[in-house]
Amino acid sequence: MYADDHQLYATGKTHEAVDSDLRSRGWQASAWYKNYFLLANPQKFQALSINPRNIDAANNDRAFNIDNQEIMKTEQKKLLGF
Repeated sequence: MYADDHQLYATGKTHEAVDSDLRSRGWQASAWYKNYFLLANPQKFQALSINPRNIDAANNDRAFNIDNQEIMKTEQKKLLGF
């Protein structure tokens, strides 16, 4: 069974703060999936970064990593059920 359509959200003033929070939450989600015999599909992971005030703009293009998997960035994301 696969674990699909879950979202992780993080906020922070720097890319490093958001990355750290996402890594922690991603590790927790991965552990939960494994405990309940679910499989995550890292190839489907995506990151949408919203930075209206352009804070820490030098790092806008840096990738996020969850569970040693680089997360593909996207400009838009369709949430199922909306």
